[in-house]
Amino acid sequence: MKGISECILTDVFSAFNGESGEWFPLREDGTFDLVDIDPAITYKAVEKLLLTGKVRAIGVSNFTVNALTDLLSKTSIVPVVNQIEAYSPLGNNQTGEPRTVDDKMVDVISRRLNMDRGQVLASWGIQHGTVVLPKSVTPSRIKSNLRVKELSTDAFQELNTLERHKRFNQQSRWGYDMFEELGEDKVSKIARDFAQENKEKVTIYPQLATLGFNCDSDKTLCIGLKHAGRFQCIEFGNM
Repeated sequence: MKGISECILTDVFSAFNGESGEWFPLREDGTFDLVDIDPAITYKAVEKLLLTGKVRAIGVSNFTVNALTDLLSKTSIVPVVNQIEAYSPLGNNQTGEPRTVDDKMVDVISRRLNMDRGQVLASWGIQHGTVVLPKSVTPSRIKSNLRVKELSTDAFQELNTLERHKRFNQQSRWGYDMFEELGEDKVSKIARDFAQENKEKVTIYPQLATLGFNCDSDKTLCIGLKHAGRFQCIEFGNM
């Protein structure tokens, strides 16, 4: 490790079985091959990193209150942060569900305020008291993301009614009840329901993880390059 890392986070998400060497291993039935490892074991290893001086702080990600309570009972260093990630609330469409950014109400408000829809939602998030971290590789979109402003009371209240009581972050398809909402039986059923789709859309290359369902087009594959440490979309014809 070169230099000093500001903060290392551990995730509550269940671990993949690493015996095959594949990044996203599947069982024969198409469900993800997970192993039951207590997150406290991983966190204890991260605690040792803190003692080396190479890391300034350690924390966790996506932990529920119950998960945090359990972790604190088994470890010695209190996490400095619990990062809660929202994977698909604004723009991407990994699950094929209707996007929040395309909601009719958002479109009406954006036209009324002469803002684009992303700006409206980012402005609402900031005004709601949360930290909004938009991401883009397009220069015009990067500039647009910085042009947030305080929404009128009426617009803010309208957006507060946008709740559809629908989760877009489908972590249960992995076979793990991350948010402790569904129970083991229901999560197992959901994982089995996605099994065939996993077989069709998750393809393992040597040293590469390919997730077709993370792409914007049927003609591309998102390949996680091990050494580059990032994702690229590669056309089938260029492979």
